Amino acid sequence: MGLRPSIAHTLDRKDNAGNYDPNNCRWATKQEQSLNSRHVRLVSAFGKTQALSEWAKETKVPYMTILARLNRGYDPERALMEPSKNTYVRRAFSEAQK
Repeated sequence: MGLRPSIAHTLDRKDNAGNYDPNNCRWATKQEQSLNSRHVRLVSAFGKTQALSEWAKETKVPYMTILARLNRGYDPERALMEPSKNTYVRRAFSEAQK
């Protein structure tokens, strides 16, 4: 495992169902640990897989909008890239595309 990289790092299990042993542990920040939870929804689109919250930050489409679209059966690319009907979000989306 090595030395603790910084004060911001704590032990985290790679596989939450596994034991705390060197092969299943890593040093991680709180943000990294929050993404390593059973409750995190992973979405695969555009050749990569990441947490829904990360996609929301990246695309500037609200988390709940993406989640609702996925629950309605949208394919992931459409759920992530279709502009929101909310004017503020549409503006942020178009600026992010520049």
